[in-house]
Formats: sequence, C-alpha cells, structure tokens
Amino acid sequence: MSRLKKDISITFIGAIITALCNILWLALVSREYGVESYGIYVICQNLGVFIATFACVRTGDLIYKYHQANSELFRFIKLFTLLLTLLVSLLVTLVLFFLLPIIAENFYSNIPINMLYLSAVYVFFFSFNNFSLAIIRCNGDFKKLVKIESSMKLAQLIFGAFLIYYTELIPNVTYVFYIWFLFNVLIQIILLILAVNGMLKIRCFQSIKGNFFRYKTDIYSVLYHSNLMGYFKIASSPGDTFLIGLFGGPTQVAIYNVALQVINIGVLVKNNLNNVLAPRIIQLYKRGTDKLKSFVYKYIVYSSVISAFFCLFIYLFGKNIIDLFFGKQPDEIELLLLVMALNYVITLISLCYYPIALTIGKLRPRTILLTIKTMLLFLYIALFGLTAEAFVIFELTFSILIRLINDYPLHKKVFHA
Repeated sequence: MSRLKKDISITFIGAIITALCNILWLALVSREYGVESYGIYVICQNLGVFIATFACVRTGDLIYKYHQANSELFRFIKLFTLLLTLLVSLLVTLVLFFLLPIIAENFYSNIPINMLYLSAVYVFFFSFNNFSLAIIRCNGDFKKLVKIESSMKLAQLIFGAFLIYYTELIPNVTYVFYIWFLFNVLIQIILLILAVNGMLKIRCFQSIKGNFFRYKTDIYSVLYHSNLMGYFKIASSPGDTFLIGLFGGPTQVAIYNVALQVINIGVLVKNNLNNVLAPRIIQLYKRGTDKLKSFVYKYIVYSSVISAFFCLFIYLFGKNIIDLFFGKQPDEIELLLLVMALNYVITLISLCYYPIALTIGKLRPRTILLTIKTMLLFLYIALFGLTAEAFVIFELTFSILIRLINDYPLHKKVFHA
C-alpha cells in the first residue's frame, strides 16, 4: 500500500502543477486575444486530441491486462500494440489530410487552415499517448512521467508568456497555437521514446506470429470493447469540446472551456489516479477477491472524503477563481461548475470498477450503455441543438445511470457472489 500511496502522491503533485499551468496559459490566451479567438484556439487544440481518441486504436487496456503475464508474452503484447498503433495512426492521419479541405469549408470556415493542418499532424503524435502511458505506468516510472509532463507545461507557459508580453512575434492566436503544438508534440515524442526503450530487438519480432495466433481471441475481445468505448468518447471528454464547438460555436465552447479549467484540477488527479489504480487492481484480483474487496472499500471511503472537499471548494471558490484568471464571466457558468463537479465526484468514487470489468471480461454492459448515451445525445442535438449547460446535464444524468445499472451490479457480482 505504501508504494501505491507514493505513486498517488507523485501523480497528484504532477496533476496540480499541470492544471495550474493550463489555467494560467488559457487565461493568458483569453485575456490577450478575446473570447472569440480563445474559442477558435480551444477548438483547434481539442480537435487533434479528439480525432486521435475517437479514430485511432486504444491499446492501453491490452497492456494493462497482460502486464503481470510472463516476460515473453508481455514483450509480444508491447510490440504488437506499438505496431498496431503505428499502422492505424498513419492511416487516420493520411485520410484526415485528404478530407481536411472539405471539413474546413463546411464546418470550420472561420478558422485558419494552417491551424487545422497542425491539428491533423498532432493526431499522429497523440495517437501513441494511450500506448506510451500504459507502458510507462506498468513499468512504475511515475516520477519520470510527472517530471516530463509538468516541466514541459511550465516551459510552454514561460516561453509563451515571454513572447506575448515582451516581443511582437505573436500578433494573433494562430501563433499561440504554434507554441502549444510544439511543446505538446515534444511531450508525446519523449513519452514514446521512454516507452519503446529496449523493445525494438530482433528476438522480440521473432515471436509475433506465433503469439498472435495463440492469443488472438482474447486480444480481439479486449481491443473491440475498449475501442468501442473509445469511439463513444464523442459523447464525453474529449468529445465535449468538439461537439460544443461544432454545434454551439466559439462563444459557447469558450464558456465551457473556462469552467472546465477549474474542474480539471480534479479531473487531472482522477485521470492520473486511474492509471495508478488499473495495474494495482488487476494485480490484486489475480491474488484473490478478499484483498481486492478491502482495497476497493478503502478507496471508496477515501475518494468520498476527497470528493466532498472538492465540491465544497468548487461551490465556495470556483466562480471567484474563474473571474480572477479569465475576467468577469456570465452567471450561467455557476451552474456549469456545480453540475461538472457532481459528475466528477460520481466518476471518481466509481473509478475502481472499470479495471475490475476489464479483468473479468465484463465490458459489454458498459459498452451498451455508452452506445445508448451517444445515440440519445445525437438525437437531442438534432432536435434542439447543443449548449454547454445541456451537455453537462446530459453527462451527469448518464454518469448516474451507468453507476446504477453497471457498476453496482458488478460490485455485487464480484464481492457478494
């Protein structure tokens, strides 16, 4: 448990540093260039991340599932997932470049085309993020990961602020996007180098064919469900900014993204915590459900306490923090903050159930619920359009339903069978 606490502490510190850098960076962009330009910047920043998450292959779950396997099998899984990620990301990026002029003309006519092309390039690099993070976390290199991400975000903030305030090299938001692109591509390259270190050896390639045919059924099953759920990210993060920007416009996405920056302090902690929990829960499950049950109960208690403090913090200081960094915001942002905080609390407390479902092969119910959620969201958009408030209320409703219909029965099945 002490190793886990250490890993959580490291990721927590890194998440706080990254969140603060993001808030200061986006506040700088918003104040310097105005709401409309800020909204355009956010759309382009999110576009590459969204397309990579939606269209490219997610291999992290496969790596997490097999990281406790024998060394030969795990070497095969790592190399197989690397080659698969490379193939799919190349294909998606090429198709995107071909379609981008059509997409720009029909959906993003008010955005400079060079910003959209850079978003397409970022798709290729960010496609490896899921693979790289899974390998690094399974290797236990949390300290390296935190140092890389937080130091690069801090360097981006300092470099960008210097150019904006002390030079005339950044005349508009397009050049700010260039800075973001440069530093975030560097992050992905460094993470990928760390992940593939020692992997590309001849003996690793020799076992690919035999191991693939031996384990192909399980590989297909894990990839199918984890990627299907990845496709339904269009109805949550990072699809949130993409959809609100597409159907609500730059102003709505700017308001939503401003609120998101305060919530992201907690979300970054949750995301990093999830990546610490997944390998640990899979490891405990293989040792027996008694230890896992004790771990899950402790996690729920601790996360509930953290969640209560987080909600209180958002209620008391959320709007004030936003006004301080981004200038006076409309009153509707208070509702956004409250609903987003409640959604965060629900997902944080139930975070431990996804790796359990992954381990016992029970991803199908979650996939069905996410399918229904996505279909209903697009039906709502077709009938009523989309605003930031409507999106967060829709997201909260389905967060509650997924926990009641999926996670609670899963808990009973595993711990009270």
